[in-house]
Formats: sequence, C-alpha cells, structure tokens
Amino acid sequence: MDMADLGNLGNTIRRLRVARNWTLAELSDKTGIQPATLSRMENNKMVGSLDAFNALAEAFKMKLSELFQECEKDIHEAFEAKLMDVYISGN
Repeated sequence: MDMADLGNLGNTIRRLRVARNWTLAELSDKTGIQPATLSRMENNKMVGSLDAFNALAEAFKMKLSELFQECEKDIHEAFEAKLMDVYISGN
C-alpha cells in the first residue's frame, strides 16, 4: 500500500462500521474520535493519524496491520470491478 491508497481507508472504515450496524456516534464512543472527524475520514476528506487508526483497529477487534490489509482487499476488489466494467462495455 502506498500513500495514495490511504485515502481509500475511508471506504474500508465505513464498510467495517456498517457491517457491525454501528452509527458514527457509536464508533466515536468506541474510539474517542469525534463523529465529524470519522465522517471526514470515511468520505476520504482527511487521512487520520496513526493514533486514530490504532483506535479504529482496536474498535474493530483487529490488529492495525489487518485494518490496512482490509483496505488493500477493498482496493483490489474495486479495481477488479472497474476492469470488468471496462471489459463488458468494450471501452
């Protein structure tokens, strides 16, 4: 994962949060990160600090490295879907 991929962490954070049926407020309670900040992170408007990522990983009951692996998986799946769209449309 390179620095450009860090922006995609927002998509992963949202996916993990929604999969647990948590609101932004609930994730905020678990991490100590303000809901507005979480929203900006999820919408790829900001990249969180290492402390924020550690808190998120802890809330999701995973290691920090696993959080980044989830992001890489999401990037890979999105890329494959985009390739399939291009292949199907012939463009």
